[in-house]
Amino acid sequence: MNARKSEGHRLSPQQLRLWRLQQQGGPYLSLCALQIEGKIALGELRESLQKLASRHQILRTSFEAKRPPESDPLQVVASRPNPDIQQSDWTGLTQPMQQERLDGLLLRLRLQPFHLESGPLLEARLIALADDRHILLLRLPSLCCDAWSLRHLLEQICGDSSAESAAEALQYSQFAQWQHGLAEDEFAAQAEEFWKRHQAYPAASRIPFRQGTSSDSFAVEILAARLNPALQAALARAVRQAGVSRQAFLLAVWQTLLWRLGEQSEVVVGTALDGREFELLRSGLGLYSRWLPVRNRLTADFEIESLARRIHQFLAEAAEWQGYFRQPGNSPGNGQAVAYFGAGFEYEKRFGQLRRQGCTFRLIHQFSCSERFDIRLVCIRQDGQLGLELHCNPLLVRLSDGLRLLR
Repeated sequence: MNARKSEGHRLSPQQLRLWRLQQQGGPYLSLCALQIEGKIALGELRESLQKLASRHQILRTSFEAKRPPESDPLQVVASRPNPDIQQSDWTGLTQPMQQERLDGLLLRLRLQPFHLESGPLLEARLIALADDRHILLLRLPSLCCDAWSLRHLLEQICGDSSAESAAEALQYSQFAQWQHGLAEDEFAAQAEEFWKRHQAYPAASRIPFRQGTSSDSFAVEILAARLNPALQAALARAVRQAGVSRQAFLLAVWQTLLWRLGEQSEVVVGTALDGREFELLRSGLGLYSRWLPVRNRLTADFEIESLARRIHQFLAEAAEWQGYFRQPGNSPGNGQAVAYFGAGFEYEKRFGQLRRQGCTFRLIHQFSCSERFDIRLVCIRQDGQLGLELHCNPLLVRLSDGLRLLR
């Protein structure tokens, strides 16, 4: 149970949008599995979580729904951290049985709802596979954690001193207050003009293989693939030749594929940016990330390098103005469905492997979802390797069609 709570704070624009999205259900959470090889001290692990929860208020935050229902909720911070670690012993199982049980548990945790009003919302579970081999599971609602936060959280848990800062951490409630003030600052008019030029709503891309026109429900199925060394080398050469980021080039490839299969000249892809445009925000935990429209009109004679350069330039400009972006149709009580991008793209640099104090920490599973989509490509950079995940809403896109698209 949480310790005594403090007064409530406004939700950030990102949290408000997600709050309204999740009223119709969906796997809006961050979940990861960290394999630990070596002798682990449970007391030290618990102390590490305690310190993190003391440093970052968002790890001891719950959410108070207001009455009437159309009123905005508040985020409420417990005055003292009280994270707990559940323990499970699977040492009596064979390795295939352990893997089967872990796969089933990860699926259940992805579907299991949070009790947002009671907390604690940071859930940790340590599973013993052998005397010197464990799995640490961490689960948080996306209202408290995005993919970038999850990486930073893992780095600090594993004792990576380079991930820590001597300065006092920026609290998420401070970030939320600052975000609401942007609408009236000296750059607001310039930012509004920028997003007017690039606004994508209500237009949306035609999604290849999409079945039906709409669905109130949202679920996620995942198809994964890893690029072979030859393909990764070819990609690296193409990125260097184009003079762009890997993120921009892969997004150009994704937009090209959607254009060819969707049979339309204009393609709009909701693209995740980390929301940390200032150094002060880099070490913060919470829902900072934003999904921004990347819109391009393609013709039969276009070149992929030219498209990648155009996207690279746009992403650089969008990063500067991302804090001002507001997606329409999100006002409470207006009777509108929450607008969302049918096609999404995310480039993640994930925690990989770290050895410290006789233990090896390795990320073996991660799932993070803070935005609705019909189909989304997630490009994952981890330990120098590149992997792909295609996330589909199976209520609208069949997995067999998703597999064709991934191939």
